[in-house]
Amino acid sequence: MLTIILFSCNDLKRNSRLTNEGMLNELKGISTNWKRDSIGCNNLRKQILKENKLKYDFLNGLDKRTALDYLGRPNFERKFIDRDKFYYCISCKYAPPVKSQDKESVDTIRIINTEVELFFIDFNSDSIIINSGLIIP
Repeated sequence: MLTIILFSCNDLKRNSRLTNEGMLNELKGISTNWKRDSIGCNNLRKQILKENKLKYDFLNGLDKRTALDYLGRPNFERKFIDRDKFYYCISCKYAPPVKSQDKESVDTIRIINTEVELFFIDFNSDSIIINSGLIIP
């Protein structure tokens, strides 16, 4: 009976390792397009999520460095006492153009509206992902 339990534990570790390797391979597959769509205006990030290529549950347990390596710098970051949160823009909506005060450069400055879809990642105090998901305004 004991050998069966030990065998089962070893089997679970092997399956877990294969699952992690598979997840990292999936992240490698989306990494370039995710980073290329750095503010969500090219709809690449939205397409990745729509096609379910970024599986939220697979991110849990990864460390912050791995997230940064595959997903790039977040668009926004919030630091709390016991955790951090990354935000990545998924969609892109622009606020109306802003006219300069001197009236010489008209409609040249555009800012991204805060009413965009966001993908978030929660990290615990050990910088391990504990949660992720979408925020839709």
